[in-house]
Amino acid sequence: MSACFILAANAWMQRPVGFTYNAAAHRAELTDFGAVLTNSTLQVAVLHTVAAAFLTTGALVAVSGHSQGVIMTQQQPMKMAAAEALYRTEQPASFSLVTIGTLDGSKEIWSIRVPGLLSFLATGSFDGRVEGIYDLEAHCRERFGPGDYRPV
Repeated sequence: MSACFILAANAWMQRPVGFTYNAAAHRAELTDFGAVLTNSTLQVAVLHTVAAAFLTTGALVAVSGHSQGVIMTQQQPMKMAAAEALYRTEQPASFSLVTIGTLDGSKEIWSIRVPGLLSFLATGSFDGRVEGIYDLEAHCRERFGPGDYRPV
């Protein structure tokens, strides 16, 4: 609301509405606050400002998400592999926007992928190596003994 009122004041300076001029006092005096709030200049300014705020926020979320992906891959590689249903180690690894396949990863029926994006999210490099569930499970068995280390 604060931004809206700031933009309303600015819009009024660009296209004054809802006022009369008091010649005795040498000033404009507000007569219709509704006209100020429905000023066409304000309407486009609010849309522009809100869109810019969402775009800026979206960019910052993407940057912080990338940092989180790199840390998650370093600290919990199985979590990254499971989140992306990456069963086999890939270099570079593509990011799946939509995938239809079997739950055990044995068959991918159809997918839409962005080449190298998972590598970038996980390692900071578009050609980085991302460990898959099968290789990570084998490593866990070597390190901790027999068991099922795959996430549910």
